Amino acid sequence: YSMPRPQRPAPLLGALGAAALVLPALPPSSIAQTPAVQWKRLPSATPAQPQPADSPSWQVVSPTPQPKSSPPSGGPPIWTPVPRAEESPSANGRPALVWTPVPASEPTLPSPDSEATASQPQPPNSAAEAAAILKALTPTQADYPPLLRLGPTVPTANQLEEQQGQFSAFTLSPFSGGAAGGTGNQNYAIRLDGGLTDQLQVSGFYSNADDPLYAPITGKAVQPGNFWESYGGALQWQLLNQKAWKLGLGGSLEGWNVGSGGGDSFTSKNQPCSSPNIFNNSGCRVFTRNLVGSVTLPLSWQAAQQWQLTLTPGVSFLPASQGAGQGGAGAFYGNNPFISGGVSWQPSRYLALFTSALMPVGDGANAFNGDLVFSRVPILSGGVNWALNPRIALEGLLTNGWGATPATALLALPSSNRLGYMARFTYTPAAADTPQPELNPRQRSIAL
Repeated sequence: YSMPRPQRPAPLLGALGAAALVLPALPPSSIAQTPAVQWKRLPSATPAQPQPADSPSWQVVSPTPQPKSSPPSGGPPIWTPVPRAEESPSANGRPALVWTPVPASEPTLPSPDSEATASQPQPPNSAAEAAAILKALTPTQADYPPLLRLGPTVPTANQLEEQQGQFSAFTLSPFSGGAAGGTGNQNYAIRLDGGLTDQLQVSGFYSNADDPLYAPITGKAVQPGNFWESYGGALQWQLLNQKAWKLGLGGSLEGWNVGSGGGDSFTSKNQPCSSPNIFNNSGCRVFTRNLVGSVTLPLSWQAAQQWQLTLTPGVSFLPASQGAGQGGAGAFYGNNPFISGGVSWQPSRYLALFTSALMPVGDGANAFNGDLVFSRVPILSGGVNWALNPRIALEGLLTNGWGATPATALLALPSSNRLGYMARFTYTPAAADTPQPELNPRQRSIAL
């Protein structure tokens, strides 16, 4: 509430007008307790001869005590003189505050009610306001996607939420080049996972490796070339999702192109007999298109807030031979039932440490050496996942595994069971982002 500062009356208003400006009416309770006073204009208080402001322009005509009750209905108003604002001292002797209207262009102070609710979040008034509020929020632990796999070998029962996608690119390689020389046998892969619903996750993937075999093959004067290309899709259905337990059922269907002998993947068509193969004695390249797949049953237990244990039995359906119709069939991996498991420890929302192990069981094999003897070996992995934010994560681990797809993940490095590494980049575009500052047009123009 604002009150204009009282001004001295103009001469035309007269002394009675001045008294009206500086003598506001009191509430009824105050009026009832004040003696009645009647007023009249003095002869000297005329428009031609106004009185000075410091001299009263009134006199008491008939002061009559009144009882402590309301004035009779219809009677004259009862007034009590009050001092002018500029002449009213405060308790400490300083002039009293003078209230003036606030200009419309200046912000006003919040009311007591708004001050009480200022610290409480207010609902947005539009979708743009909601997006701005969401953009400014710091991500919490729940905003970070879970680990879908412990390395390339052990799938967990964790899944992406509905309409959430995740892209990953990674490479598997030994630390040295071996007989092939160079930087080693790299297996490059990309994978895309997406949540169709909260219970159903679909995946697509591709991997390619075209380096010669790592270890020299006994009895071969020229070392065979090697080519693996895998592509396909996978589904995982979450059968159970309770407070601490998750159970899933996964399966994949893949195309696996296997080439042995000749040159690399780019020159084999023109040089089919530049090197022998590992399946027969034709001395030329053997190339086979295989249909393979896998089935897994991951069970994950959230033992504590930071600890999760996973047990995943499964089976990989791989060809038992290659080269039939191309000079003779030779032994290959065959079907491989397996049991795998692992544990992850997440000390913070940014960091997760994990380890896993996979062991084939049954009659199949997952490795072979320079003498072309096939065997079953455990695939061991251990690494770290570092989330820069919910959208971007970097992962590195040590492993003797070399397969990059669900059906081939249990395979060791061709011709040698050797420790190597995996490096992976993961991007989850729909996850929460780090709060970003607002950019002006100049900053946006140079943001790239």
